[in-house]
Amino acid sequence: MKTPFKFGNIVTNKYISAEMAGSIADLVQNNPYYVQQLCYNVWFNTEHETSVFYGSDF
Repeated sequence: MKTPFKFGNIVTNKYISAEMAGSIADLVQNNPYYVQQLCYNVWFNTEHETSVFYGSDF
């Protein structure tokens, strides 16, 4: 299921799956600051919908 990225009451035209959102929280061990920072970077680098990238830098 796709969920729109939201900033307060503003809904963007970018989407993230519940699985991806959960993976972000898991990756940073639910640290609120790091969840926010990583989500921002994922949002900033997403054109329309998030995808999983398994690269050597991750």
